[in-house]
Amino acid sequence: MVLQTIGMKRTNPLSSRTPDAHRHSPQPKSAQLQRLYRQVLFLAAAGFCLTPWASPPVALLLGIVLALTHENPFHRISRLAARYLLQASVILLGFGMDLTVVLRAGANGDFSP
Repeated sequence: MVLQTIGMKRTNPLSSRTPDAHRHSPQPKSAQLQRLYRQVLFLAAAGFCLTPWASPPVALLLGIVLALTHENPFHRISRLAARYLLQASVILLGFGMDLTVVLRAGANGDFSP
């Protein structure tokens, strides 16, 4: 055959299984349920952190526990969000500083208030 002489493989057009079929196969039900469980758990923890019952140390501890025990179900979105949230938090921390103290410390070279 001509195809065999130039190094191409012959494939059966009636065959439903191709070598790349495993890459595009849908996830099994158990994997979908696990992903849904992680998404619900992540959103519930984030919602809890926004309530008055969660202090900053409790929210930080909850985030550490979730990061160490579960995979992030929103890794694409959270990568982008973390970038902008970090920039915004640094800017907002600057608004909380007393400008006269900062200027005095800069003028004197002193870092104590």
